[in-house]
Amino acid sequence: MKNPMRLTGGMSIIPSQEELIDTILSSQLEKSQARLILLIDTSGQVISFHGERGSIDLVALGALTASDLAASEEIARISNLYQENQMVIRQGSKMNTIVYDINHNMILLYIVPATVPLGWVCYLVRESSSQINEALSKIQKITGRRIFESDNSNLHEMINNALDQVWKDSAP
Repeated sequence: MKNPMRLTGGMSIIPSQEELIDTILSSQLEKSQARLILLIDTSGQVISFHGERGSIDLVALGALTASDLAASEEIARISNLYQENQMVIRQGSKMNTIVYDINHNMILLYIVPATVPLGWVCYLVRESSSQINEALSKIQKITGRRIFESDNSNLHEMINNALDQVWKDSAP
């Protein structure tokens, strides 16, 4: 039997949850015509990906995506515009990227051709999020134990401390 995938913050995803997530993302890849769909935890650790990897460094992409979302959320907080379920969208002439926070535990990144209607992709991103949350909670109800959980009450403080440490470590 395969061991649970350990994520940062003490979270774990059991193999049956991984399978459900892979099924969801595979279906969404086809519907959205995405080049790549990446699911990561809030530290940037890769949980799953579907699509064309090519020469993309998924570890670096995951870390940068998590940092990007954390920075965007902080900008929203500082400007008193923070709301739940915010989406970061970057439109380009050839490709668009969509970054979406799933319940402060996981992050979805979609990279889609600019020819795909953005409203449709945004809908699919939210649909993926909902399906992943439902799949994770369904497994937890069946097993009778909370596999995927995290105490994010101090997430903001954890991010600030981690960033402070990075700056301290890189100081001359």
